[in-house]
Amino acid sequence: HERLKEMNSLFDAGIYLNMNYIPSLSKTFDDLKRLMSLLPKEINQIGDFLLEVKGVKERFFSLKRYPYFFEEAYCLDSLPSVYQEIRRIIKEDNTISSSASIKLKEIRDKKEELEQEIRRVMKSLKDKYSSYLSDNVISYKDGNELLPVKKEYKNQVKGNIYSYSQSQETIFVIPSEIAEKKNQLSYLSISEKQEESVILAALSAKIGKKVEELKKNYLILLSFDRYSAFVSYGRRRDFSIASSGDKFILKGIYHPLLDDAVAKRNDIDLTLKKSLLIS
Repeated sequence: HERLKEMNSLFDAGIYLNMNYIPSLSKTFDDLKRLMSLLPKEINQIGDFLLEVKGVKERFFSLKRYPYFFEEAYCLDSLPSVYQEIRRIIKEDNTISSSASIKLKEIRDKKEELEQEIRRVMKSLKDKYSSYLSDNVISYKDGNELLPVKKEYKNQVKGNIYSYSQSQETIFVIPSEIAEKKNQLSYLSISEKQEESVILAALSAKIGKKVEELKKNYLILLSFDRYSAFVSYGRRRDFSIASSGDKFILKGIYHPLLDDAVAKRNDIDLTLKKSLLIS
């Protein structure tokens, strides 16, 4: 009750929470307690949540005249070192940054070099075999670079047949000149995934050490959000916050789900010592 009155006073003073959407983090906290690795999206949600915690703490930290919310805001911990590590490792698009580890950067640099070399070789082969091709372009299927060879010239281009066109007139070939490079690229992709898993496990473990602080922050922000929603809704509907006394007085009451225009309003005025209200 006192928190409702205090939140209403904040609204009167033009002070609003203006919090962003708070995602459900209960499952994430449970996973952290079970020492499970989180997905990049889940880690980013924690980063966004910590940014929200920081904003709320800064907003309420100077409002000592509102003791309930000031005290709760004082207990918030935005965990700056955890937040910075999350932002360093996980990008906004929920991918892992190359700067997350030296090994990951080396793997990705090698992949980029190989991909550029494959593109260079394929362009050279396209020009070399242009008279054997059904189309003077490099085809792409399932991440593979292919030469579209006319079926009558299939023995003129060395490589592995990947597929056929619908008409069977064109054969899509992976040239032997890039086969080894494609194998190397596949190996690097596997190594990349393995290193990403190591990075996510380490970051999840670091976040997991602060799971109790995160849960405390979460409950405080949910409380702030709940009281803000109560007061905001009540003010829109012209509701009042009850005051304590020896009488039970309700004025203009009606079911909150009914439309204002059609709802029938009632007044109730009871002396609590002598009356019984059954609803």
